Amino acid sequence: MIRQENVKIKKNHHIGCWFVLIVLLAVIAGVGTYCYNIYKEKRDFDAGEQRAWLAIERYDGKDQLDSLVASLHRYQKHYPNGRHADQVRNICLRVDSERRDWKQVRHNVTLENLEEFIRQHSDGYYRDEASRMIDSMLYLEAKTADTYKAYRNYIQTYENGIYAARAKARMMELLKGCVGRGEAIEVENTLNQHFRALAENDREMLLSTVSRALGTYVGKTDATRADIVKYMLSIHETPGRQVAFELSNLSIAKLVDEHTLHYNVAFSFDESVCVDGEETMRSFNATAILDFNYLICSLNFKAK
Repeated sequence: MIRQENVKIKKNHHIGCWFVLIVLLAVIAGVGTYCYNIYKEKRDFDAGEQRAWLAIERYDGKDQLDSLVASLHRYQKHYPNGRHADQVRNICLRVDSERRDWKQVRHNVTLENLEEFIRQHSDGYYRDEASRMIDSMLYLEAKTADTYKAYRNYIQTYENGIYAARAKARMMELLKGCVGRGEAIEVENTLNQHFRALAENDREMLLSTVSRALGTYVGKTDATRADIVKYMLSIHETPGRQVAFELSNLSIAKLVDEHTLHYNVAFSFDESVCVDGEETMRSFNATAILDFNYLICSLNFKAK
């Protein structure tokens, strides 16, 4: 009887040991699973954060601003305390600052504002767009002036600009004798100013329109600047004599060789003279030669 009880007690002891062992194994397995899950979550979190950060670096490097902004917001939403959180905040501040400045520039687009924007954001996301806008504006200025000098200035600033090929082609046309719109305006302005000075007896204005390398002037060969002033004074010898000139029908030809450039101009003008209330009108055909600075080298005319 006692033997049976001892066997029973021993059997129960073995069962208890196995139970404890099973429970212990279950606890170990549970702890192991928990630790593995924590490790896996951290590993997945770190991998996800790294992918999010690499996306930011990629879009930042390629200046893909819209994608960059989306990536920044995604990072801040999912990884507010991530390893790169401070860097992301700094990028966000830089992006916001540049976008505000760019919005102001677009509200008032000028060369000065665009150039100042590029100075402040030399490595910014809008620098290429700002540079393209400057390129276009400078070319438009050159095209409006339509002079060799204007196109040359554009090329010097944007040698590989969007419109560089057009500018160079137009420069070749101008070099071969084509008269640019700006050149025609300069020539006409000089002649108008010269005749206005004659009419108003304005010595300073008159001499500002005349080259120091003079040829024939109103029939006088090898004329000097003093001769031109003398001619103007002769027009106003009669007290109270009022004179006015009106130019018309300008025809401009540009002559270019290896060493010189000058403009041959044929035109007409009407002279109105008023003395003691009596007005007389005369018409003239005229020719002039202007140098590359649009200064008069020669001027002759005769009555129609």
